[in-house]
Amino acid sequence: MRRTWHPLLALMLLTLSALQGCGRSRRDGAGDDDDDDDVAGDGGSDADADGDLDIDGGPDPCPGLMCCPGKDCPPGFLCDTDRGACLDDPCAGTECCDTRPCADDGMECLDGTCVPVSTVGEPCMSEGECNGPGASCLPAPDWIDGYCTQDCVAGACPGDGVCVSKTCFDGCLIPENCRLGYSCDDVPGGLVCRPST
Repeated sequence: MRRTWHPLLALMLLTLSALQGCGRSRRDGAGDDDDDDDVAGDGGSDADADGDLDIDGGPDPCPGLMCCPGKDCPPGFLCDTDRGACLDDPCAGTECCDTRPCADDGMECLDGTCVPVSTVGEPCMSEGECNGPGASCLPAPDWIDGYCTQDCVAGACPGDGVCVSKTCFDGCLIPENCRLGYSCDDVPGGLVCRPST
């Protein structure tokens, strides 16, 4: 008996064989021009292995510890924009320190963070003239020319401020440290400038 192949059966076998071949070539990376296991082209990888994701074939515009638009310095380094070089961060990752003060004149460095310049103990007519968390203005006439205070933050105050009952007052060592009309009083928490009696 002679076997004859039906044309439809032959077409199905041929299609099945082609589909199995496609699956193998994808798993094997065949047809993948950048070896990232896809066949969609470069796909954003570094096909020329020059350490950047630029148009492949071109040099890295910022090699090594260099910085430029689109390439930041690694942690622990800052970009010197004049030279385009990454330099050691003198503040070890904090916003500010003694060698790198705050850029804004209205700010001061407190524990590595730029905060508004302290107004504790400064004269005021309204709370809007006082800076800091929970800032308030103790009013005249009890407080001569008004007196800025702020909340103590984690039990601490900016500058030479002293925390008294969760409120920062201007600290002092001698009466001359206080403004006119104030004396250096010893209160629970330390020496603070308070209105002279």
